[in-house]
Amino acid sequence: MVATLLAVLALAAPAHWTRTDLPVPKSHPEMFVVSRAVNVHGAAIYQGTFGKPGHLHQQAFLWRNGKLTRLDLRAADWVDVYDINNAGTVVGDAHASAVVWRNGKPTQLATEPSTAFAINDRGTIIGEDHGESVIWRNGVKFAMDEISAVTAINEHDQVIGQLSFGGGLQHAVLWQDGSGTDLGTLDNQASYATAINDSGVVVGYIATTRGTPLTAVEWKDGQLVNLGTFGAIGSEAVAVNDAGDVLVETTNAFGLPTGSVLVRGGGVVTIPGEEARAIDDDGQVLGSSNHRSFVWRSGATTLLPTSDGPGPPYGTPNTILGDWAVGDEYVRLPSGKHSSHAVLWHRG
Repeated sequence: MVATLLAVLALAAPAHWTRTDLPVPKSHPEMFVVSRAVNVHGAAIYQGTFGKPGHLHQQAFLWRNGKLTRLDLRAADWVDVYDINNAGTVVGDAHASAVVWRNGKPTQLATEPSTAFAINDRGTIIGEDHGESVIWRNGVKFAMDEISAVTAINEHDQVIGQLSFGGGLQHAVLWQDGSGTDLGTLDNQASYATAINDSGVVVGYIATTRGTPLTAVEWKDGQLVNLGTFGAIGSEAVAVNDAGDVLVETTNAFGLPTGSVLVRGGGVVTIPGEEARAIDDDGQVLGSSNHRSFVWRSGATTLLPTSDGPGPPYGTPNTILGDWAVGDEYVRLPSGKHSSHAVLWHRG
């Protein structure tokens, strides 16, 4: 009996998270920085802008094992980073050209205008090249004609995105083995795919042609399932993990988030807070409440530490993966100006 009680208390005990303010070059201390992604080893990517209106520049960075690496290509004045895999390979663009960085070293994938949006652990990359959706496998580029815009890729090289029919009407699409499948919609509305897990389950939402969410949906085993709005005006599924847990944000009439729920095993669990950003394969949900980032897991909520202790600045959580999470904080600088810092949290 005592052993059982101790086990329950151990499960209920909140996790302990520590915080690292991700650094920027000393030459640009007032750089406005936002986080982009993190991998299972705690390698984080982020980017920051600086300069005067009309003459802005953007740099991108990799923080890994306590070392800062600037991600660049021929001294580009504007660099975007979007994704990092567990090997630490990063994708994005520089000089408006798609780039992959391996061990911090850049390789240009395509000429301007192009970009690389996502990479899986196999090293397969998806992106756009001169307005065309493309996939790079082993350095070889293939066109994905059935997708107008790509969203995500899983570990089996299944890609989700959108197919545009004009006039704002779009359908969610699943691309695999060289061909795309229109996932369909409800009531002649637009449909959007937001996430895919490694079993090929796709989640997203049905929306007006202006993109305002109407109802969260799931595509599983070739079937479209309406998950509902959970008492709200609208809803959208924002993430799905490999266990099949679907994270849903409820929305108001303007499509703005009002709350979140977790659809798990046929049941629905309410998550505290106004926004839900991500869920990982451990079932951890990263969200925010009153501009305070938190991690929810198995009914327990842990507030993540901030730079201002009990009175935190405005912040936005981004991504969680195992023992690591990233987000942003808006902070006041010594000069009196406001800026944003990228933050890395570690569970230990």
